[in-house]
Amino acid sequence: MKNKQFLSIVFTMLLTLVLVACGGGNKEMTYNGAYLSQGTVGVEYSEQVARVETEGATVTYALKSGDKLPNGLTLSSDGKITGKPTEAATVEITVVASAKGFKDAEATFIFTIIDAPATELTFNGKALEKGATGASYSANVGIATGTSNIKYALKSGSVLPTGLSINEAGLIVGTPTKEGTYKFVVIASAKDFDSKEAEFSIVIEKSTTATTFIMESEFVDLTGKGGGGWSGSARELNMIGKDEDGNNQASNGYFVAYTHAPNLSFEYKFISDSSVQGDLVLRLGSDLGSVTLTPDAFEIKLNGTVINYTAINLLSDATMGSVGVFEDFKITTSSNKINILEGENVLTLTVKENTLFPSRGDTFGPAMDCVKITSTAILSWNPLLDNTKGR
Repeated sequence: MKNKQFLSIVFTMLLTLVLVACGGGNKEMTYNGAYLSQGTVGVEYSEQVARVETEGATVTYALKSGDKLPNGLTLSSDGKITGKPTEAATVEITVVASAKGFKDAEATFIFTIIDAPATELTFNGKALEKGATGASYSANVGIATGTSNIKYALKSGSVLPTGLSINEAGLIVGTPTKEGTYKFVVIASAKDFDSKEAEFSIVIEKSTTATTFIMESEFVDLTGKGGGGWSGSARELNMIGKDEDGNNQASNGYFVAYTHAPNLSFEYKFISDSSVQGDLVLRLGSDLGSVTLTPDAFEIKLNGTVINYTAINLLSDATMGSVGVFEDFKITTSSNKINILEGENVLTLTVKENTLFPSRGDTFGPAMDCVKITSTAILSWNPLLDNTKGR
């Protein structure tokens, strides 16, 4: 009996030693939760919850029953939360850590998934302020929202009213030259944002305000021209005189003289955006004192039609041989208006053979400063600006 008791005690002691040596029994694991890093919807996320250290045992991790990660994220058995979240949320999860020979341990983790920043601009078109031909215009299409430093450009194929342009800030400026209703598309763009298009419209109305258009005589084509003066003669660019001290009151500081020659013509070519009526003014001077010009002595044609004007009285107090003060002479006719065509127009001034140079019995021609046309049309021309270089 005593031998049996002894053997039982020895067996129990040996079994205990074996269990201890083999790690038997469930040990405690230390597993602490934490706040994890923030994530963003649509952006890859990766965070580690494997925070348990054991004595060589492999630890696996799993969500506690009933807990759930945001859509798009998963927890791997080695303790990594990865994926691309598809929804914003603040999450509190419990992770269970398991290892052979250890009691399961739980830890709570909290993290937030935020919405992705906006990548699309808000940009809506509209009808802009009306404009008028020949009048300065300004409107702003820089109205997109969503971020700063937005730049604007006209979409390829879109056209602004003639005379207007757009800058990167979205400001449309200029002087429109043609009436009509214009629709165009503007593109707003910014770094890290999708570009956005918007359609705008501008109505350009026909101006009812008359403006004065000036063509300087020294900038017309003088090729092949030539004539006499009080003494001597000049040809082509040498016919251009300079108002050195301003006493002649030449509008641009220069004028054309030496026009005492029969059948000497000067052409002023200009473009009009529309067919209208207007007023014609010639700024003329004389180097012979007072002279009266009539259509027989000084012919005015517009687009081939002779203008039958009332006599022009050049009342110059200049001494013979010097051009006096230039004056404006409105060309008066039965209607007091000239007819301007849409497109190209040609105004021709011709010195006709006459005897207005009494001391020599020669032809007289006036010194010519400029031509002025007042109308509601938009007029333009191509002045030969090089004519006065070096003079």
